[in-house]
Amino acid sequence: RVDAQKAAVDNLVGEARLRAIEHAVNAEASKLGVNVTYKTRSEMPKGHQNDKGYYNANTGEIVICTENASSIADAIQTILHEAVAHKGLRQLMGDKFNEFINRVYDSLDAETKAKVDALAESKYNGNTAVAMEEYMASLAETTDFANNSVWSKIKSIFEDIINAILGRNDIKIGDVVEAYTIEEIKRTL
Repeated sequence: RVDAQKAAVDNLVGEARLRAIEHAVNAEASKLGVNVTYKTRSEMPKGHQNDKGYYNANTGEIVICTENASSIADAIQTILHEAVAHKGLRQLMGDKFNEFINRVYDSLDAETKAKVDALAESKYNGNTAVAMEEYMASLAETTDFANNSVWSKIKSIFEDIINAILGRNDIKIGDVVEAYTIEEIKRTL
């Protein structure tokens, strides 16, 4: 039923389509407990007019450009990407966020590191930390977590940092803790 409703909305055009996407994103944002700001393409920052959305770490603002969303599902994926992967992870890791990003990057195999480096050069003016964060966020959207070596490394580094914060060395993230972590990220939003 929900898929049929989304498909019907995705067939709308113009202003009706944009409002329907905003309505769906607002519902998802409400579940996550975050506020969303909407901008038109012309209001998006220079060089980002084609982006679907972004998270501003300085202000905590999540911005969505509904004009750039291909569908409701695409817009919802964008809000999840921005709210959970960017805002939530930053809030959860706090002042350890940069260390976390750097350690994940350092742990990558040569092929994956080359992908992140290419992304840094092509989209982020050579900023590897931003590219790494985006790469991790994209993994959160599309990865089979149980069978992904990069995600396993991310999980291991997360465990190391949590253990260091708590002064322990025995905490392992299992399925229950992973589920809790996702809920904790959502709660911190």
